Amino acid sequence: MRAPARARRPPQPREPQTGAAGAPPPGGLTSAQAAGLLERSGPNAITEPPTRTWRMLAGRFWGIIPWMLEAAIIIDLILGRWEEAIVIGALLVFSAGLGFYQERRGKKAVALLRSQLTVSARVRRDGQWQLLPAAALVPGDLVHLRAGDVVPADLHLADGVVSLDQSQLTGESLPVDAAAGAGAYARSPVRRGEASGVVTATAGHTRFGKTAQLV
Repeated sequence: MRAPARARRPPQPREPQTGAAGAPPPGGLTSAQAAGLLERSGPNAITEPPTRTWRMLAGRFWGIIPWMLEAAIIIDLILGRWEEAIVIGALLVFSAGLGFYQERRGKKAVALLRSQLTVSARVRRDGQWQLLPAAALVPGDLVHLRAGDVVPADLHLADGVVSLDQSQLTGESLPVDAAAGAGAYARSPVRRGEASGVVTATAGHTRFGKTAQLV
């Protein structure tokens, strides 16, 4: 009589190997260390205080160019040139409306970029691999990447080789191979391979975060 087959355990990330310099990479943080670093560095998320719509619209009428147009309107009104004042006023309103529309579109694009930053990651904490939200990552965390993952923060790879799609940041049309010693940027999809790396930057300090803030 055959013995029942044992249930297979899900594959675990392999332990990072010793680096080229001979020193083993970090083995991950403890929960206490991560909590302290999270309190100092903040969550791995890009936040911005909401801007009121009326403030955005009023801001389009505040500046050197709007002031010049508004001054021209006042002068034309004083001189009785109503047609010129109406034309300049129409141009001012059109320019302000167009700028307001573009600014709102830009803010929506930034909000979309920031929402995409919310991903999960395989992190080694307390000597065990765990699946945690990317917002819980802190510098020094050991993260494991696999094909299909999205890099949750800027990493310094310690082991393995992965192919990364960094087109949204670098403009490269083809995936780039990254091995031990190389960097991996946040929000870069992993096309193939497997690797482990140490978090070097989170949230707005990542290359993706800086790009989102500049937009």
